[in-house]
Amino acid sequence: MVRLFFSFYLLLIVFVFVYQLFGEVAVNTWLHEMLVYDKHNDYIGIFHVLEQLHQNVDEAQFKQVLAEYPRESNMPLALFERDQLPFESPVFDSDNIFVADAHEDILYYQLSHSDLVLRIGPMGTYQPLLDIESTYEQSFFAVLAVSVLLWMVNLQRKFNRLNQAATRLGDGDLSVRVSNKSRHRLGNLNQSFNLMAERIERLMKGHKSLTNAVAHELRTPVARIRFQLDMMYDENDETQRKEYMYGISDDINELSDLVDELLTYARFDREAPALKMQSNSLDDSLQNVIRARHFDSHLTLVYDNNWCQSAKDWQYLPFDPKNLERAIGNLLSNAQKYADSRIEIHVERKTNSCTIYVDDDGPGIPEADRVDIFAPFKRLDDSRTRATGGYGLGLAIVKQIAQLHGGEVKIEQAPIGGARFVVQWPIAG
Repeated sequence: MVRLFFSFYLLLIVFVFVYQLFGEVAVNTWLHEMLVYDKHNDYIGIFHVLEQLHQNVDEAQFKQVLAEYPRESNMPLALFERDQLPFESPVFDSDNIFVADAHEDILYYQLSHSDLVLRIGPMGTYQPLLDIESTYEQSFFAVLAVSVLLWMVNLQRKFNRLNQAATRLGDGDLSVRVSNKSRHRLGNLNQSFNLMAERIERLMKGHKSLTNAVAHELRTPVARIRFQLDMMYDENDETQRKEYMYGISDDINELSDLVDELLTYARFDREAPALKMQSNSLDDSLQNVIRARHFDSHLTLVYDNNWCQSAKDWQYLPFDPKNLERAIGNLLSNAQKYADSRIEIHVERKTNSCTIYVDDDGPGIPEADRVDIFAPFKRLDDSRTRATGGYGLGLAIVKQIAQLHGGEVKIEQAPIGGARFVVQWPIAG
């Protein structure tokens, strides 16, 4: 920080030096001529009065008047013979005035028809005041240096806090955060650091949870495959060997589906994909999801699209068809596992929001478990049968898709007795 201060202040000094050099050049050229002209006009009136006095009294009286001139005056007057001037060959202008020093206000006036020369100056008041002014102006740089130093010391303290937090984060303390108070804040850097730390903490926890869950989820099908391979190796009956082969094939398909779900969840959790939030037909998307699924014969699926029949364009609203259809498909798959006989889909379209309800008449979900059920690999039913086992990722993906649309997903009690999954997101008016 000290190096930063000195480099900044050195740069400031260079700019000030260049500025002053430019000023000196300007003063010694055209500005000097303007000062001479200005001083000439300042005192031409006084010289005119003295000239008139000289012409109306004799020379002895004139010298007597000047001899009695107050010595304490800040505008001193002196009388010289031409050959007694302190310099040689002064150049008097057309008004008989010679400006010897524009800064000190020293001017000479040649009296008409006489060898006498009057001098005004140097002004007694100006120099002390100019010295005070110069001292004050020069002290500006000292004040500026102290102010910049204090500012940079405060900046150093803020950077030190941020650096310490970054070091702790790098050492593995994922809970570290920096203060966002105004006296500790570095613009938006503190807030950005906290957001980064929260995201890293969330990703690391998710990675740890995902790693543990993947190890657990992969262990079961791999164990079944290994068991069936051992059994098939010792089995001589061809029919039974085929059964083992079919079982292995099913387990491989399960592993493939699990990997697909893991990749999808990781993609959503790692970075938000770019959604194509364009105007699309929600009715068409729901019909596509229904047509793409095979329902058991004992299940009845009810979808009433009267919600979009009142107005021609009421079914068109902004959403990403691919991702929303995946979310609704996951909810339907979940409802198929637990419904006794009936699944219903309802849509409630408002001016500023849209809500999709997926109901089933199954056993429902206890209120205490309705928050955790959207966590990855969370299953209320711990069975591992192919009928209801699943991977515990479907509802987690639904939550991610709803949040990407700026909305939410929640669970309520369905009017038909089971669970009601509610997906809601905001839309334009």
